[in-house]
Amino acid sequence: MLRGEQMNMWKESHKSSSALHFCVLALSLLFMLLLLSPATRTVINERDTFFLPLLFVDDFEKYPDGSVPSNWEFIRGQWWITKEETKVLQQTQMDMEYAAYAIATWQDYSITSRFKVITSSSTWGVGIVAYWRNRDNHYRFYVDGVKMCVVKVVDGKAFMLAQTEFAVEPRKWYRVKLKVANTEERVEIRGKIWLLNTSEPANWMLSASDTNPSFKSGLAGFWTACCDAAFGELVVTINPPLGEKQPPQILFSDDFQNEPKGKPPSSFTFYGGSWIIDRDEGMNVCRQVEDETPLSFDENAFAIVQWRDYTVTAKFYPEKTRPVWGCGVIGYYTVDEVGEHFYRLWHARGVIMLDKRDGEQTFHIGSAPMRVEEGKWCTMQMRLQTHSDGLLIRVKAWSDEQEPKEWLLEYLDRTPLKGGQAGVLVFRAKCAVDDFKVFSNTGIGMRRKVVLQVGKGGFDGYKEALITNTAPKEVMPTAQTITLLKKDKAVSRILLWFDLSSLPSVSVVRKAILSLYALKCDSNITVGVFRVLKQWEQGKVTWLSPNGEQSWNTPGGDFPGDGNNSPRLSFKTASVRGEEAEVKITKADMWVNFDITEAVKAIVEGGAENNGFLLTIASGKGSVEFISGSSINVNAPKLTIEYELPQPHELVHTPIEYWGTVVMRKGLLPGPPRGFFPDGVVGEYYEDEDLETYKVGDPPPETAFSKLVFTRKDETIDFRWDIGASPHPDMGSEFWSVRWQGRMFIPHTDEYVFRFENLDDAARLYIDGKLVLDAWKIQMPTTYSSQPITLTAGFHDVLVEYYQGPGPGASIRLTFSSRRIPKQLVVFPEGVKGDYYDEPEPQGYKVGEAPPGPFFQRYIFSRVDLVIDHDWNTRPHPDMSSQYWGVRWQGQLLVPEDGEYQFFIEDLDDAARLWIDGELVIDEWRIGPQRVAVSKGVELKKGLHDFKLEFYQGPPPIASIKVMWKGPSFEKELIPPVSYFGQVKE
Repeated sequence: MLRGEQMNMWKESHKSSSALHFCVLALSLLFMLLLLSPATRTVINERDTFFLPLLFVDDFEKYPDGSVPSNWEFIRGQWWITKEETKVLQQTQMDMEYAAYAIATWQDYSITSRFKVITSSSTWGVGIVAYWRNRDNHYRFYVDGVKMCVVKVVDGKAFMLAQTEFAVEPRKWYRVKLKVANTEERVEIRGKIWLLNTSEPANWMLSASDTNPSFKSGLAGFWTACCDAAFGELVVTINPPLGEKQPPQILFSDDFQNEPKGKPPSSFTFYGGSWIIDRDEGMNVCRQVEDETPLSFDENAFAIVQWRDYTVTAKFYPEKTRPVWGCGVIGYYTVDEVGEHFYRLWHARGVIMLDKRDGEQTFHIGSAPMRVEEGKWCTMQMRLQTHSDGLLIRVKAWSDEQEPKEWLLEYLDRTPLKGGQAGVLVFRAKCAVDDFKVFSNTGIGMRRKVVLQVGKGGFDGYKEALITNTAPKEVMPTAQTITLLKKDKAVSRILLWFDLSSLPSVSVVRKAILSLYALKCDSNITVGVFRVLKQWEQGKVTWLSPNGEQSWNTPGGDFPGDGNNSPRLSFKTASVRGEEAEVKITKADMWVNFDITEAVKAIVEGGAENNGFLLTIASGKGSVEFISGSSINVNAPKLTIEYELPQPHELVHTPIEYWGTVVMRKGLLPGPPRGFFPDGVVGEYYEDEDLETYKVGDPPPETAFSKLVFTRKDETIDFRWDIGASPHPDMGSEFWSVRWQGRMFIPHTDEYVFRFENLDDAARLYIDGKLVLDAWKIQMPTTYSSQPITLTAGFHDVLVEYYQGPGPGASIRLTFSSRRIPKQLVVFPEGVKGDYYDEPEPQGYKVGEAPPGPFFQRYIFSRVDLVIDHDWNTRPHPDMSSQYWGVRWQGQLLVPEDGEYQFFIEDLDDAARLWIDGELVIDEWRIGPQRVAVSKGVELKKGLHDFKLEFYQGPPPIASIKVMWKGPSFEKELIPPVSYFGQVKE
């Protein structure tokens, strides 16, 4: 940690009035992939930018030597492009008081959205904003009821660049598109607006050229004045190079579908107005509801895109430095009237430091030794990842070409900054910067949901065709609707294809629903969805041919169960006809949803060929008319996919959950220790003989653990005794030892790495009796990591021995990590372990009778519960349904004294049964509403007893259980963890 005078030397100025803005380099995705590190590349493929947005990347090769890039905002310092082996961005000023920043910005992009004016005053406006730096500096493209306008706002003054007549009708949806592009001397602005469900104009409707631009980069967003207006999706894409046609690379895309109604959108920052999520025509929209704001450029309402949840990486080459110097990366950078706000990973004086700046205050989060040398390249990376309890910050730095697998520092900020730009800093050094990259973390967290629908979020990977035996050689024309038919001898079928290549290659598909909107249905029919076995071409496919040249093996399309192909070719294991899904349609004017999860899983995860799907009437006779994809509206066919990526943290699986409960409890319970066991880790603290001589690097003496002073229960091993301090008044500050013994809970069978962090002096770790980590020597503060060790899910015995030798200060911190779990403290749990299972849906059940079973078939996860007191408003885990699941709790009960005990299961819905020492004491294994079950008196001896409880959740809506007991010396209570009492006495 830096000393006070050093911190003052590095104090950051908050007086900068520079505005915030963004820009991005229009590199091809192939080149982007070459820049990615192997660890990042695992979640990126050729089309992943639809889901994992590239926020910014710059290798500085496109700029002239000696120029100042316009897609960066520079705050202090002297920055320009220089040519080394490759072109780099270099900061050359060395006599500075405060660090110099270069902040990344967006540039050369297009915006698409849609809007609807709901109510307005006599003078109003609605539109979109580009190259936003602040409310006093930006471009605005908007309509005011009678005109379409492009305005430039500079220092709060508005200048009309172009306008044309254009009438807008209230309560109708319009699409809007804006393109901003830079040349050497000007900014070109092009815009168009058109009614939803009408064809997009071929040409731009309004053009403007700013020949004296004050800014050439910045953010995007929405704008309103004096009107209540709603906005649909906002999509920002990179402009392709002039003359080139290529799929758009999406920088930002938000359609608000995962946002809660009534709350402001989480991906935007707001200036004026009242912005909330609302519903319109079955879709979430972003709505600004204030309509009385005066039409002035100081009081308008803005919703501006905010960068959040990303990873920033950059390379640094310090060529010449002062005695005190530094360099690093910045994230979540914003500035307001209070000052600057950001997270900062940087190097200074042989230490990598992680800081948080919040206005006038700087908070030091953590540091680790690492030297960045003059004349050598180094790389720094900071990941800012949204977490249910705040913001998870993880950083690493390295000097060679191989990126380390482990994070150097990790920290959970429970009062995080909300978001902001990324950039670099340099202090008192001539330093080059290269290969600057910012990627969204979207998809790295928990479950993701994406809706693939033409025109939604920039998606255009859709094909559709109608084929019929009444015109077997004809290509059927496209129309606003498309009809399935089976009457007399006439049959028609629908072919659909969705491009699934944009899903990350490591996706785990959890659910896939194909949805079509039925406008008309003239009888009860069953529609089946089948996978297509042969490629087909839109505009050429007919009843007889997939492409106008070859023939189907079976007229009407090749699919499982078509007569020539076995139904077993279906991905659905329970398929009867070869269908992926079937739905009986009895009425119209509704969505029809087909669950095709297994087919999409096979394509995305298994590499099966994606030839699309065929819809046909599987049983019954009649017709059903669907809205087609040619309509490009909110009711067009859509494929909704829920998927996951490999997760670096899983809260429901890790000790963080119950550790948070432990540290928040306010006091101990009265009475004798009792309840669920284990109860943390017990530490035995010893006073040892003083050493007259010692040698750094030698092991502690054999006289360690000689005089027991006291014993206590610790929930973690995370201690730092400062100079002159010790764990107990009867112990000195030197020459003492601790032996911790307990059980830790492992959530998954996996390889784990254990660490002694900031260890001073000696320690060794045993797991299940095996020496895993040996640092048994006198030494300066050091961090040690074990070799990976495979541990099975469940409890494991842990023994840690620690020795404090000569000198001031003593510290030890025991952490662990795996591929699924980020580095965190080893927590010694308290409570009872529960195994959670998802069960198959039964064929039938009766209230009052036992569940039909089978039970405990599909294991989902395990966790340790402090008490068994649950009222699930929803499922316990995303992979479990809201009905038909079970839990099996197993552990030990500490009985405080000999006598008769009684057990209670209250609020029970549906079934449960309880065993004590293998004897069934409560059997309430039946479907039924909430009720209470009480055991007879059970004679138990003082000590530990086996506890097993099984619970089954049947039909919804209620799932609840509460387990209580009473004994000779205490009244009825929830069975507590033993750790809620004082120290257990032997």
